[in-house]
Amino acid sequence: MRAHKIKSLSYLPVLICLFLSPLPGSEPEYSAVLSTIDDGLFSNIIGDRYSLESLTVSDGLHDNNINDILQDSYGFLWLAGKAGLQKYDGYTFTFYKPDSINPAWQEAYRLFEDSSRNLWALMKEGLVRYQRENDTYIKYSFVNDKKDTIPYTVTAIAEDLNATVWFWVSGKGLFTINHLNNTFVPKVGFNEKYEIYIDTSVKSIVFDRENNLWLGTQANGLIVINPLSDDTKEYRANIDVPGYLSHNMITASLCDQKGNLWFATKRGLNRFNPDKNSFENYYIDAINRNNNKNSFDRIADDGDGNIWLVKRAIAIKGI
Repeated sequence: MRAHKIKSLSYLPVLICLFLSPLPGSEPEYSAVLSTIDDGLFSNIIGDRYSLESLTVSDGLHDNNINDILQDSYGFLWLAGKAGLQKYDGYTFTFYKPDSINPAWQEAYRLFEDSSRNLWALMKEGLVRYQRENDTYIKYSFVNDKKDTIPYTVTAIAEDLNATVWFWVSGKGLFTINHLNNTFVPKVGFNEKYEIYIDTSVKSIVFDRENNLWLGTQANGLIVINPLSDDTKEYRANIDVPGYLSHNMITASLCDQKGNLWFATKRGLNRFNPDKNSFENYYIDAINRNNNKNSFDRIADDGDGNIWLVKRAIAIKGI
């Protein structure tokens, strides 16, 4: 299986977007384009459908240090950053600090909207949910077996086919939320049965169309768990063998609207082929696969069948 090369232009140390568009035909293949907000190629991708506008602190942006960005189902643009959360309505920014005292509860690094239109924010320490009805946040506590409320970090979030939202708590495992007392509830039997994976550094989770759970790890590739049969399978990287993962550090995961599974890594993008039980690899620099240009941080489906990846880059000369 060949590696897919992504042609790019020279770019600056700004936010980078990779655009993957499905090609017509019987085989689900994709073309890819790399661009920055500043170069002309980005404008060509967007075409006449959108206008581009640059927003800075002079426009009311509270902080330029942005970790994640999301447009919710109501049309608001949300930004998660070092200083807190920001909501943009197209005219003005509203700044939020879910906790005005504890800095660990102020820095947000991941945003997620579920099918019930709830907006979740993963903080440096803790988890919050936005309450639209009163423009405030609910903070969730983690209570251990001794009934003590302890610090915790949620490293990943995903929704299964039953519309249950699940959270991976670092060093604890898989949990959902009890909305009556705003605390975490472990998935029954899961954390005990798969204790071997609890101490694994999980960076992303995603459910496929069969409701299998895929764990994307910091250094151990992918772990797949079938909730019905309890079977597990692991996928590791091997750059010398076609069809393997491109790297064992999984930075983001996505099940797109067509059911395709995508995995962004420290070295390339991967799409899982269930028929062949293998991966298709995409690179910006397919010759030097260790090039930092092949490392991505976020992945998203825009609803039109296009896949976008985002990263922050340091001055790299394109090809």
